[in-house]
Amino acid sequence: MKLSKKMRFGSVSTVILIIFLAAVVAVNVIVSLLLDRFPLTLDLTNENLYQLSDESVDFLNSLEQDVKITVLAEENQFENTNYTMQAHETLKQYRQRSPHVTVEYLNLVQNPSLTAQYPEYNLSEGGIIVESGERSRYYALNDLFNTSGDYYSGTQTVSSSKAEEVITSAIMQVTDANPLTAVVLTGHGETEPETFSELLTMNGYEVVTRNIMTEEFPEDAALIVMNAPTTDYNPADLQKLDAFLNNGGKLGRQLVIAAGPVYTDLDNLDEFLEEWGIGIDSGYLYETNDDNVYYGSRFIYSNTPDPESPYLEGVKNANYPLFNAYTHPLTRLFETRGSFATESLLASTDTCVIQAADATEGWSSAGLPQQSYDNILLSKKTVYSGTEEYTSSVLAMGSSEFIGDTGLTIYGNNNNAFMVNLINTLTGKEESFTTLPKSFVGNTFSLSDSWVIRFMVFFVILVPVIVLAAGLTVYIRRRHR
Repeated sequence: MKLSKKMRFGSVSTVILIIFLAAVVAVNVIVSLLLDRFPLTLDLTNENLYQLSDESVDFLNSLEQDVKITVLAEENQFENTNYTMQAHETLKQYRQRSPHVTVEYLNLVQNPSLTAQYPEYNLSEGGIIVESGERSRYYALNDLFNTSGDYYSGTQTVSSSKAEEVITSAIMQVTDANPLTAVVLTGHGETEPETFSELLTMNGYEVVTRNIMTEEFPEDAALIVMNAPTTDYNPADLQKLDAFLNNGGKLGRQLVIAAGPVYTDLDNLDEFLEEWGIGIDSGYLYETNDDNVYYGSRFIYSNTPDPESPYLEGVKNANYPLFNAYTHPLTRLFETRGSFATESLLASTDTCVIQAADATEGWSSAGLPQQSYDNILLSKKTVYSGTEEYTSSVLAMGSSEFIGDTGLTIYGNNNNAFMVNLINTLTGKEESFTTLPKSFVGNTFSLSDSWVIRFMVFFVILVPVIVLAAGLTVYIRRRHR
């Protein structure tokens, strides 16, 4: 029995329709898989809010260990706000950029065993666990963002994202087979440098706290941080510091001392620093030039670093200023003496004067000599054994504010990048990561100028020209048939 022409045509049409639909489904599946596994999207925001930096991409390309990232939330819930959506898009790129990275979303309430699995962490909804082998790091959701407060209303708003810095740094930490230990001192009224400790941790250091009067330093300690001491160190404490830096003649250790807002009556500590060619004045630097003042306070000013400084090598915006506040002037007592050599790493503007620590109300800067004063001094002790060179260092900073909350988090300065490069250079640590926070201000969806021009050319000029040309071609062909 022969099929009618109509039935044959209908059968062919049905087959073509089925093939077409199957092709559409297949293309959608393939595209979805490609989008999930490879970075095929474009970031059109001004600050590349949804794009990994070249530093992160380079690190991921060199990654050899397997890393698991667990997000304590449902994936669809993690896309509910602009802030978590940005973190979600950032996390997606880690999986896309490296076959060694996996990302899993788990509801904390539905997976209570996670709390028992990670008893060292106070897990909360939206937190992120990064792990490789036996090592892990945990960050709460709030750790992925910077917030700013309104003084009058008391409200806090999310101002920028540091998701990339947190996640890339966490991966570096858990894959570092030989992390260096940094010791934060207590015992003499020191202030805990929480933000600086966090910066060290995010760059792969194991940060511990020790009371110098009652506790010993870890044997593997490479760095000691003395932040804003208020009472003098006794001779036994300083002998312990000296032994640490000498390291049985092998040296290779570092001490960072940051003077606090009040630096007086620390005679023993001053004597210890004098051996290294460093003097710390009890007074404060006062900026007389309005152009260099921050927040209207003449005790808070910006330094302009040398962009060619080795401690700013690799920094994207090397011309960004360094932030200082309530800084004590430092004195370089000598350039070289025996095995010691002292150099200035940062100096103030040449329009500063010194206000004495005991200045009374009504003090005036009029008539005082204006000049540049050292803010950061580095002293190195170097010895040789045959052709081998061994060095320990003391880094003195005129202000603990330089590594304080404001100094390391204020937008548009280089304090954090400068300190990371400096500490890593001194300790010999090669792998580190810093990046500027990515601001949410005006970034709900804003195109950069270059993309605005591209879209204008494409939609306003190119597309209409193509449509017009196609219309004219069809019109002319029909007229000449």
